[in-house]
Amino acid sequence: MPRPLLTRWFPYPDRVRIRRTLLHALLACAVSSVVVGNGAASADAGQLSVDLDAGRYIVVVEEGYSAASVAARSPHAVGVSAVFNDAIDGFVADFTEQQIEAIAQDPAVKYVAEDAVLSVATTQTGLNQSGQWGLDVLDDRTFAGDQTYEYTEDGTGVDAYVFDTGIRKSHSEFTRLGLTTGTWDVCSSSATSSAVGCYASRYATAAGEDQNGHGSHVAAVVGGTVSGVAKNARIIPVQVLGSTGSGYLSDIITGLNWAVSHHTSRPAVGNMSLGVAISSITSTSLAALDTAVKNLMNDGIVGVAASGNAGVEACGYVPAATAGTISVGAVWNASGQLTETSWSNYGECVDIFSPGGSIRSVDYTSDSGFKVMSGTSMAAPFVSGAAAIFLQRSPTASPTAIWESIRDNATYCEVGYYSTSRTKQTPNRMVHVGSGVGRTCPPKTISVSNTAGNATVTWTAPEYNNGAAATNYTITLSPTTGSTCTYTAPTLSCVVSGVVNGTNYTASVKSVNSAGDSQPLTVSFVGNGPTATSEYVVGVISSMPSEPAGANPVTVTAVPDTTTTTSTTTTTMATTTTLAPPDVPLSAALSAGNGTLKVSWVPASTATTGYSYMVTLAETGKTCTSATTSCTFTGLKNGSFATPKIETFRGETKSSTVIQLSRTLIGITIRANAMKVKSTAALTKFVSSVSRGARTYKVTSGKCRIVRTSLVTPSTTGTCVVRVTIAKYKTFPRMSTTFTVTLLR
Repeated sequence: MPRPLLTRWFPYPDRVRIRRTLLHALLACAVSSVVVGNGAASADAGQLSVDLDAGRYIVVVEEGYSAASVAARSPHAVGVSAVFNDAIDGFVADFTEQQIEAIAQDPAVKYVAEDAVLSVATTQTGLNQSGQWGLDVLDDRTFAGDQTYEYTEDGTGVDAYVFDTGIRKSHSEFTRLGLTTGTWDVCSSSATSSAVGCYASRYATAAGEDQNGHGSHVAAVVGGTVSGVAKNARIIPVQVLGSTGSGYLSDIITGLNWAVSHHTSRPAVGNMSLGVAISSITSTSLAALDTAVKNLMNDGIVGVAASGNAGVEACGYVPAATAGTISVGAVWNASGQLTETSWSNYGECVDIFSPGGSIRSVDYTSDSGFKVMSGTSMAAPFVSGAAAIFLQRSPTASPTAIWESIRDNATYCEVGYYSTSRTKQTPNRMVHVGSGVGRTCPPKTISVSNTAGNATVTWTAPEYNNGAAATNYTITLSPTTGSTCTYTAPTLSCVVSGVVNGTNYTASVKSVNSAGDSQPLTVSFVGNGPTATSEYVVGVISSMPSEPAGANPVTVTAVPDTTTTTSTTTTTMATTTTLAPPDVPLSAALSAGNGTLKVSWVPASTATTGYSYMVTLAETGKTCTSATTSCTFTGLKNGSFATPKIETFRGETKSSTVIQLSRTLIGITIRANAMKVKSTAALTKFVSSVSRGARTYKVTSGKCRIVRTSLVTPSTTGTCVVRVTIAKYKTFPRMSTTFTVTLLR
């Protein structure tokens, strides 16, 4: 999106003034018109990006005063770098805050303004071909799509190592790199500093030449002339995968070592659109790969990895789960609604979302072809390109500092999750380059307390502003009482009168900034009932759009090394009996106590002697084994969550099915989960707790109602979701969880 000229004036309204038109006039001569072609990069005439230079000021003097004499007077004589006498009368100098305050009060000074570093902002237009939406939304926090990608930095001076299947060197996206004539190394621990790339010898039909297409597609998204995020970054192909899209761990590790040896003091990023399931390799193989990736980052190369395309938690894959890498999940664009793809790995080992569904980039079968591909492999290079841009801005920044810049500049709260029932979601942040403004996140919390016909609505400010802080809030009540709830800054609350006792209401608050209204945060309450609260949960969208046809992900993999010989060896094996897989329990139950969790189950009728069970908590990895029908965890933290799974064994044979139990809050036990329609039950029937803290209940879904201390069900079947919150009491923390009530006839 085109960005407005950014100017900040010194805050003395009576004298510190400058017209924008004056600054535009001063700068207009620096910009020339450029003919813009379809999909081409061009200078957008009149649009300049501005970076303020902190501490340096332009001082303009009043008529009748000499700029040189004013600059020479104490305390103005420090750091004067230029004096103007033509277009304006003034001077430029570096000042402390105390000095500039004194200058602003000088009657000879007309106004002061912070100096700034200016550069032409380049805009790529015509992004209307199928699959080019990734670049289109990268600079736009609204994701509406204006068919442009505006950028100031292009990755100049930054190296981008692409660990993949190689590259089609002669493709038009890469001709600027000179890959067809440069020197190539065999990937090894020693590197030629002038080498343009390296290749694993077992894959090289021609050194580094892509025989699969995956690497060319990925590399062009990082830094291709048309498809690239960082269009002038130096792409360094490291061919560690073969024509089938797979490769040996040893070749990947060798390629990583080569990159460390090849790397100079230039800022660099390493894109790893590859991965391997931790469960499929030995612990020593895992340690070797993990160490090689960490050494890459220890050498100052920013590590970016695809999270994987299995639709499972990414913590089971490397290098996505390697500490320090930026792990990337994939989204696709449904008419401006960015939505997590069904196949993207997810969870706490994914750091950020990026375009990955139906991405247009290089087709390796010709020098000018393009095609659409999908996968987290396509998502990772968008983040690598963004890293190259941030590295150009801060060439000496560490990988950690670059990640923090990407994280802090991301757009928050706008990605729709594929599934809202997962216990671990990917942080809801979308990669962004530029300085555009989007709507804020919704308010973080909302609560309603009401007595004597008045409802007080209170909320907290959004956690993330997406470029511009909230300047106002819109509050609505349904059904309306006829009373207006007016927000008056800075108090984040307002009062609605005319609330009828016993009537169900919904209060809604939206935060407002220059980009518009946020999504609403709502809470249901009963007139003259208990205080009701709600917290914002990111990523919830009203309906899940269908993924576009042909959006199946492309996956490349690493495989363990094997040794092949031409001789035949005969080995006599001891005879063993393989037991049939065991049957899993028929049912299971949870009971949370004071820092404890008991997991019990009913074994299958076929269970015999020799059956054993292992229960694992997803959050901590704690395990408990048992040959009976229960297992108890101790030493857990009250107020924390635990998500158990039960694995069944018969001898050494494990069942193919795992019993996955629901997430449970330690310190609270849900005792019942069903009621008849058109009935009333005490809320204490459903929940018990080791804490004696005050309880509040709220229906978050369904047609049930809370009347005083009872749950009242409707006349129709279905489900209701109720949130219970227990206040802090002595050593017990504040605890909150939800339970689902099934409505039966």
